[in-house]
Amino acid sequence: MLKFIVVENCEQTAKEIKSTINQAMMQNSINFSTFLISNSKDLESYMQDSDQKIYILDSRGLKNKSALSIAQEIRESDWLSYIIILSIFGTDKYSFLECRLMIFDYINLINENWTKNLHSDVMQIADWINRRGCLIIKHHYIDYCISFEDILYITIELGSRLTTIVTENEKIDCSVSLRQLESRLPSRFIRVYRSCIVNMDKIVKVDFKNHFLILKNKNRIWISRQYAKEIRNLLSEDCQNIEKII
Repeated sequence: MLKFIVVENCEQTAKEIKSTINQAMMQNSINFSTFLISNSKDLESYMQDSDQKIYILDSRGLKNKSALSIAQEIRESDWLSYIIILSIFGTDKYSFLECRLMIFDYINLINENWTKNLHSDVMQIADWINRRGCLIIKHHYIDYCISFEDILYITIELGSRLTTIVTENEKIDCSVSLRQLESRLPSRFIRVYRSCIVNMDKIVKVDFKNHFLILKNKNRIWISRQYAKEIRNLLSEDCQNIEKII
């Protein structure tokens, strides 16, 4: 899920921002949501989650916090999200640049083409996210960017509160739910039982008779009867290189 976090004091401008985001994202397959923020408490809760984010900040910030302070707080723990500054002033641009906060763009609202500039920014960022082809998570204040191609499966171990992402080289734990991760994955990832999602490109054998599959690293994964029919349909469409026992 891509989240647009919008801090904008003017209600009309906030509506235009949301409309511009919707128009730009219509041309993209990424799941997204837009959140209009009016207080520091709500902002802090979104800053702490692990979803990919694009912050669009009114340079005046919130009542008790400037946009510069907000950007600095974001960068204390997050260098993967994008920040766009909107301003009716032309003089504060250099304050953001001098702080080296990796601001993606500074848009002057006095410019009659500001919505076109924002539309272009959103489309460019969305395109980069699509091309990057990786799962972004945060755990213990560390950001991870895990290539989809490297992921074997994602699971929740019995009795654990953590979700484990298993790649060909390592296991990475995170506090993001399986349902949340599933919404960020491409269609090549399929749920095989309630607490496990598998990368179809890593499957070498499926035994529907005995309800298990084998991955390229020789791991054997159980298949739930609940998902068996859906898996059979998906694998019948392509994946001709997978051995199937019916």
